[in-house]
Amino acid sequence: MKRILYLVAIFSFLFTGAFAQSLSLSNYNITVWGNQWDEMGGSLTFMNTSSNSIDVMCERVNNDLAPGHSSYFCFNGECFDDNTSLSTVVHNLAAGASASGSFIHYCKPQGNLGHSNVSYCFYDNNNSADSVCITFSYSASAVGINEQNKDAFLSYPQPNPSDNYTTFSYSVQENPLDYSLVVYNILGTKVAEQQLTDNQGLIVLSTRDLNAGNYFYSLIYKDQVVSTSKLLVSHR
Repeated sequence: MKRILYLVAIFSFLFTGAFAQSLSLSNYNITVWGNQWDEMGGSLTFMNTSSNSIDVMCERVNNDLAPGHSSYFCFNGECFDDNTSLSTVVHNLAAGASASGSFIHYCKPQGNLGHSNVSYCFYDNNNSADSVCITFSYSASAVGINEQNKDAFLSYPQPNPSDNYTTFSYSVQENPLDYSLVVYNILGTKVAEQQLTDNQGLIVLSTRDLNAGNYFYSLIYKDQVVSTSKLLVSHR
């Protein structure tokens, strides 16, 4: 069934003139770099370009993993383990509406070097042929250098879990005013944002007023996601 859905989705993509495609994707990085010990991932925005509301489903349709790697994803506030490929929830999207942060993808190298490719399809729950697919490539190396974004560095938060605050160190070569650190809750709602002011420095993020739970933070450059990872808030 998964293979059939994947082929249908590709067929629809190649012959867009024959099918009315209701979904489009934006704000994503296809290639994700990291070291072999750190979880890698990212997010994207999907938009309903039709004139009707649709119930969007998400399915992992190809899971070509390097030895020792595993993948999983979160969709509409629910996270699914590496054995689950089809979301058990739908995201109802009004006509012309878009959803940012509702879908987040991950690859866990678990100490293993290598390259993994994982494909996801988003489709109308009432019409699986109305779909759009994307493949993410994960590269786990010993040094974890992101060649594409080598001029933009954001550290992992310390401490994590966070109680009242957490800190990030950063370094960018481009205009720092074009960068911002954005924090989302599990539903994809933006809960905090800080614009960078210098080419390198320290960001102190207050988490005092955030509810305990899982959050995601992204380094944004000119509305494009450079990197995404997880932040846990746990109040004592």
